[in-house]
Amino acid sequence: PFIEVDAGTVRQLLEKLGQSFGQAFYDLIVQEDDLREDVVILKNGRNIAHFKGLDTELTDGDDVAIFPPVSGG
Repeated sequence: PFIEVDAGTVRQLLEKLGQSFGQAFYDLIVQEDDLREDVVILKNGRNIAHFKGLDTELTDGDDVAIFPPVSGG
């Protein structure tokens, strides 16, 4: 699903999504004020780890994809 959110950084985006979807959502993505190791976030198809992590700036029209932890075998 696509959701439009006004946020200046990925961190602000996650905080706003956490307000909308609850603390459990936020805790699934962020741990100790940093991105969890098993979560991947892409900005316009590129991993935010190659930018400034959670402090990666967002501008109008950016696409952000969040891939939460998965497991299985």
